[in-house]
Amino acid sequence: MTDLFEEVEENLRRDQFQSLWKKYGVFAIGGAVALVLGVGGVGVYRSWQDGQSQAASETFAEIQQLAQTDPAAAAPKLAAFAKSGFGGYKALAEMERAGALQAEGDLPGALVAFDNAAKMSNEPAIKQSAQLRAAYIAAESENFTAIEARVQPLIADGGAFGYLGRELLGVEAYEAGQLDRARTEFSYLETAFDAPQGVRERAQRFLAVIGPAPETAAQTPAAPGAEKKTGETK
Repeated sequence: MTDLFEEVEENLRRDQFQSLWKKYGVFAIGGAVALVLGVGGVGVYRSWQDGQSQAASETFAEIQQLAQTDPAAAAPKLAAFAKSGFGGYKALAEMERAGALQAEGDLPGALVAFDNAAKMSNEPAIKQSAQLRAAYIAAESENFTAIEARVQPLIADGGAFGYLGRELLGVEAYEAGQLDRARTEFSYLETAFDAPQGVRERAQRFLAVIGPAPETAAQTPAAPGAEKKTGETK
C-alpha cells in the first residue's frame, strides 16, 4: 500500500513539474540562452575592443610620426582621427592637433581644439592636461574671471594640475592688479608640502616680487609727537 501511495505521489510531482515546465520553461530556456549569449557577447566585445584599441594605437603612432616630419600632411589626418578614432585616442588626436595649431601660431584654433579634447576625454590626466593647456592660451585674451572659471575645476581636483592651475591664477591676479589675491595664491603654493618643488620655488620668487601686504593705517605706528596730549587745544 505504501508503495502505491509513493508511486501516486511521484506521478503527481512529475505532473506538477511538467505543468510548471510547460508554463514557465520557455522563460527558463530564454534566460539560459540570454545568459550564454551575454557571457559570450562580453567576451566577443572585449576581444573586439582590444583589437580596436590596438589598431587605434598603431594608427595614432603613425600620424604622430608623420606630424614630426610633415605637420601640414598630418593635420587633416589628426582632425579625421579625432572624429572617428577609437576610445581615448580621439582626445589624444585632438590634443596633438591643438599643439600643432599652437606651434603654428593659431592660438584661437588651438584653444578651441584643447577645449574640445577636454570635453572628449573621460581620462582625468588627459582631460586636466587639455584644460590646463587651454587655460594657458586663454590667459592671453580672456579676463581674470574667465581664467578663474577655467582653472577652478583643476584646483578642486587637486594634484599637480591643480597646483599649476593655482599658479596660473596667481599670475593672472597679479597682472589684473589684484595683489592681495595673488599673494594669497602664492602663499598657499609656497607652503604646500606636496606641491611640485618647481611650483614652490616660483611661488617664493613671485612673493618676493609682489612684496608684503601694505600695513593699514591702524597698524602703522604714529609719528613721534603726533598724538595729542590730554587737555591740548588746537
